[in-house]
Amino acid sequence: MTSTVANMMNRDHMRAFFRRAAGLVAFVALLWAVHLLNWIIGYGLNPAFGLIPRYLGGLDGVIAMPLLHGSSAIHIGASGLVFGWFGFLVVRGLVDRSPITLGAALLVGVLYGSLLWGVLPGQPGVSWEAHLFGAIAGAAAALLVRTRVHAPRLGDVDLE
Repeated sequence: MTSTVANMMNRDHMRAFFRRAAGLVAFVALLWAVHLLNWIIGYGLNPAFGLIPRYLGGLDGVIAMPLLHGSSAIHIGASGLVFGWFGFLVVRGLVDRSPITLGAALLVGVLYGSLLWGVLPGQPGVSWEAHLFGAIAGAAAALLVRTRVHAPRLGDVDLE
């Protein structure tokens, strides 16, 4: 591979990295902006956009609840998403049986295994329902999304 081709590949990888990083920074900025606005108006966004349990009119909060934080009666916060990622990573590691995903599942299980206590009722003000169904949804997604994880390939590298 010529150095020109290698430079073009590196530039493409760098552009993709910066595009993804910019998207992540924009999302975190959105989370902070929503949180500051919510705090300024006395958490008035929570009843309007939070998930209200056992109430059909509050179901639209499924979309907005990860952006909010600060109540115990209305389901808000991103912990349901965290449990979803946890469930996805652990089940995906078991389903894929590749060293990469098994290693990630083992690492997540060891570091965050105590998270599983959050799916049980008991702590007042904690939305254990969001935790439980987030974990179930993550596990279901891992079973339904069946793409193989490929390790990055190294070009012009002699492994001997």
